[in-house]
Amino acid sequence: MTSLKNFRRMPFLKEGDIVPENTKEEDPKSNFLSSIEKFAEIRRAKILEEIREVENIQIKKAESETINSARTLMQLELSEMKNRITTELSEKSFELRLWSARKKKELTRKFFNICEQKLKEFSSEPEYCEKLKKYSENIYKLLGKGAKVFIRPQDSKYSKVVSENFENCCEILHDKTIRLGGIRGENKNVIVDETYDTKLSQQRFEFAKNYGPKLIEDESYE
Repeated sequence: MTSLKNFRRMPFLKEGDIVPENTKEEDPKSNFLSSIEKFAEIRRAKILEEIREVENIQIKKAESETINSARTLMQLELSEMKNRITTELSEKSFELRLWSARKKKELTRKFFNICEQKLKEFSSEPEYCEKLKKYSENIYKLLGKGAKVFIRPQDSKYSKVVSENFENCCEILHDKTIRLGGIRGENKNVIVDETYDTKLSQQRFEFAKNYGPKLIEDESYE
């Protein structure tokens, strides 16, 4: 049964009318709270959706930045590795060129040392006397009589052979600067050098001209 209090709130009913038990007056306050709750729920859902969107954007941004950072780091590492390899190759190449230059210089020195030794050995052979005869003949043709002829002190035993080619009209002198053998003739105007020392020096000069002076510079072939 509807109470009298509720009955008074329903002016469209008369006294004595039967009011169903489920007939109730809607509370404006309750409706207001319900509306607020619905609005709040919608707003909360909207906020959550916006948060998810922002999170997705931030995640994608972070992924992109991570990928870019990784790519940049990889490029830097590759660049450093390339520079390091280039530097190492350059150093190895320089060391190899230096080693090659030293080896060539060493081989050149050994070659001329061998040549010098062979010339010294030849000056002790019987054929050496024949060479001195030939050299003295060549010098005589160019200088004639009265020339000065220089030989090694140890070649004094060949003085007669040399003098005979000048018809015994020359002055035989000893020259300690001639180390390897041969003779040198001079007059007032001309010098004819048939010494092995000069011939070997000429070969060294030709070698330097063809293969570079650094291969023979500052080297001693004594």
